[in-house]
Amino acid sequence: MIIVLSLLTSLLYKLFSPVSEMIMNSVQSSYADSTHLVGIAITTQSIIIIVVLLIKAIITWLLLIPIFNFMTSFVESTNDK
Repeated sequence: MIIVLSLLTSLLYKLFSPVSEMIMNSVQSSYADSTHLVGIAITTQSIIIIVVLLIKAIITWLLLIPIFNFMTSFVESTNDK
């Protein structure tokens, strides 16, 4: 499951990273608006990274909830004995 999660997040990053690469390539072609475009590229890449990290955190949390519930029920069942 962890491997699938890693593959999914890397696929998401690879799908969205061409946008920032395209902006960076246009920066190299025109120097006049370079600072503005670099800012857009960095912002776009930061948003992509944040979204990927949020997806990872949500999926990790969803994986941890059943483990936590099992551990809680196990501890309660051992206390009852």
